[in-house]
Amino acid sequence: ASLSAVFRRRDGYLTAPAYGPNKVNDRNSLGVRAKLLFELGDSAELELSGSYVRDRTEIALGTPRTSLPGVNNPNAVPDRDLLSTEFSGYRAQKTDSYNVSANLTVDLSDTVSVLSTTAYGHMYNLTGTPLVQTATGVIGTSYDFKDDFFSQELTLNYTSDALKLVGGLFYFHEKGKQNDTAPYNT
Repeated sequence: ASLSAVFRRRDGYLTAPAYGPNKVNDRNSLGVRAKLLFELGDSAELELSGSYVRDRTEIALGTPRTSLPGVNNPNAVPDRDLLSTEFSGYRAQKTDSYNVSANLTVDLSDTVSVLSTTAYGHMYNLTGTPLVQTATGVIGTSYDFKDDFFSQELTLNYTSDALKLVGGLFYFHEKGKQNDTAPYNT
């Protein structure tokens, strides 16, 4: 058995008065992976594995250094404070992903083995961010997507002193959906 994990966290560093007194651009992510190996007699083994990723890292906000025509932004100057922004609007960042798999290896003889690999995965992401400041407000965009997949692989191996052969079948099915929100204007 094996288990590994990683966790990253960093507070934001950018001030954005529209979002209150807290700093923005936090980093917050977690990843975990586990694996189990089972010996099924002398001629077979089963390996099970899984992983999970959770990311709540905030969308990075920009710091305007120039302005579009018609925008009155006294902060948008080349020597401005790069750790402050006047952007506002919808902000979101959320990602969740997990995957599981099973690998079964069976030795049918000294020269023939079969490997079966089955896997499933899922991912969800939501993102929204302000993009540019215009004379009428901040324009931004957002989207979310969901993706699921399933795969099955079957491999037959033959090995002798004179010959090595590999043959197999593979099946993969994926279904995803993405929703794009029209750019918003605050």
